Amino acid sequence: MPKMTNIGNPTSPAIYTKKFTTFRGVDFSMSETMVDESRSPYAVNVISDTGGFPEKRLGWRTLINLGARINGIYRYKGMIGEENNERLVECFIIHAGDKIYKWSGSGEATELISGINDAKSTARLFNNALFILTGREFLSFDGEKCTRVEDGESAYVPTTWENRGVAYMAKNDDGTQRGSWHSGGQIGRAYQEVNIACTKRKNTFRITADFNFERYIFFDGKIKASSRIKMTYIPTGEVLLDVIAPEENSGTYVVPNGFWGTTNGMSETWNINIWRTPRKEEGGLTTGGQVARDLGISEGGYIVGYFKPTKMDGYIEPAEGEDNFCIEYVAEAGVSENAISKCTVMDIFENRIFYSGNPDFPNTDWHSELNEPTYVSDLSYTEIGLESNPIIGYLRTGSEQAILKGDGEDSSLYMRYRAEDSEGKTIFPVRQGSADIGAVSSHAVCTLFDDPMYLSASGVWAIAQQDISSERALNIRSTRINKKLLENYNLEDAIMFKWNQNLMLCINGECYVADARQKTYANNKTNTFEYEWYYWKNIPARAAYNYEETLYFGTEDGRICRFNDDLKNSRGEIEPKAYSDDGEAIVAEWATTFSDDGDFMRLKTMKKKGSGVMLKTYLRSGVKVCIRTDKDFEKEIRDKSAGLFNFEDIDFNDFTFNTSPYLVVPFNAKFKKYKAIQVICRNDKVNQAFGVLGIIRRYVIGNFAK
Repeated sequence: MPKMTNIGNPTSPAIYTKKFTTFRGVDFSMSETMVDESRSPYAVNVISDTGGFPEKRLGWRTLINLGARINGIYRYKGMIGEENNERLVECFIIHAGDKIYKWSGSGEATELISGINDAKSTARLFNNALFILTGREFLSFDGEKCTRVEDGESAYVPTTWENRGVAYMAKNDDGTQRGSWHSGGQIGRAYQEVNIACTKRKNTFRITADFNFERYIFFDGKIKASSRIKMTYIPTGEVLLDVIAPEENSGTYVVPNGFWGTTNGMSETWNINIWRTPRKEEGGLTTGGQVARDLGISEGGYIVGYFKPTKMDGYIEPAEGEDNFCIEYVAEAGVSENAISKCTVMDIFENRIFYSGNPDFPNTDWHSELNEPTYVSDLSYTEIGLESNPIIGYLRTGSEQAILKGDGEDSSLYMRYRAEDSEGKTIFPVRQGSADIGAVSSHAVCTLFDDPMYLSASGVWAIAQQDISSERALNIRSTRINKKLLENYNLEDAIMFKWNQNLMLCINGECYVADARQKTYANNKTNTFEYEWYYWKNIPARAAYNYEETLYFGTEDGRICRFNDDLKNSRGEIEPKAYSDDGEAIVAEWATTFSDDGDFMRLKTMKKKGSGVMLKTYLRSGVKVCIRTDKDFEKEIRDKSAGLFNFEDIDFNDFTFNTSPYLVVPFNAKFKKYKAIQVICRNDKVNQAFGVLGIIRRYVIGNFAK
């Protein structure tokens, strides 16, 4: 008989497993085939949950539309009212178009002021007042009204001169001149420095009640035409004069009878005259003009004169060296005066506000006096580096203030600190840093948990200290998003702010989110790390404000919106309607790397069984699973609901009895002979949440690729 041959069963090919169970952020820095498997080369509208797994972000909704682009959203909180009768006021202050509004957070907004600059603004809350810079105005909101600081109503008005000079001339009984003009020996003394936040000034005088003298009061600067002049009797605070300076040569104003005390002997009215001193091209001299010429007063300003013919009974002479009259007026502004109104940047440091961003003085900043934001001395300025390189913003770094400049020939980073001079006066020296990476947006500077960062033309950088003795250095924080971020042509319009534990960077309807809980360190160096970043679409934020971890933002078309973190049911769970943008679906995706499974020269086949995705379940949720290979751009293989059974919200179109915190969705699809493969999990339905806990692929390896 022929010999029998025993033929064994053919060997089954080995089945390999690829697991995705650790998740981080996105990585746009390299080819999607080279990205670390824990990151995604394309994930959109997801954020890390508390366990590090990707889930759909919350949506937002419109609260109010003000009809003009939103230039700033701020929050006021302060005590207003008289002492012992104060009350707490809290509200939003919104800069929309050329108007400022007061808004409670719901309902309609109240207009406070109009005609202001329609450009992005900045603001700081200091001593029960919110101060706003628009680039043309310096505004103050005190809880009730919004005023222009430069007009002086809400500004500190310095007394620039004390014991100011008074010119006088003796008069005969018939009113004719007797003798010549005299200065009265009162040259005066300079007291407080000029305030460049407003052009109002005060001068004080010592005026006696000598009879038959005509007096003229003169000032340290020209009075602005058609501005208000106020004269006050200091001992009682009584206002004698509060008028608009005449545009013509002179104006005469009557002081009420009885001012000097008793009515005994009050036989004549006391007049106050205001003269505009003539300019060179004008004709003959008025009385005031003659006085101005004789005393050398500037041309084109104003002087105030009065004549008191009768000495009053009961009048008390002021003590020697004591002033008894004050005149408040508006001076004609020079180039550097009123400079704060044109500023666009401010920062609080050492209980003072520092101001910069004035295009007329691009490398200059000024600081206010201690605890007095509206008093900015004309001598408080500092020139930082070259004039050709403007100041962009400020950041706090420990006990120092970092001054950020743009890209230029000088340093882009300077450090300011507090010190005292030999007389014990506070000064703020500045030292140059070594950095040469300039900032691009005054609204894209932010500190995230003691990590001061700013946006540059090369990404997001942090000011760090390498060790306890070294100079401040810069560390990049955005390598993995720079490729997409820097495609934006208008980085100067970007805004950055903190929300929850994230840094938010918004530009052109996109938002880049840095998670402070997830850091990757380089070579175990303390400050050399990068955040995990996430990428969101459809966030049209032109301005934003984080109020008690609720995020409000304003849009180009005038809407004020907020994120839906408040939409919760009776059990504290986020409601499904929170997952929509103004009622529209949020498209959320998580894509794995485009993986060749370690061998780009071998063909692989994904098995029909054994592959799937584990989803986090929500009240309403679902997933569309798509597969992309080197042969197919994208093919949808599953569309599965992943909601939870809930008596409070039963949807019969998407009914389920599932009560598990997770749901496994098998792929049940086979893909043959691919070199590289990618799994895409997507949710694009309105009012649905979405989260991924894990992805598994099982495959076999075949022949070499040809």
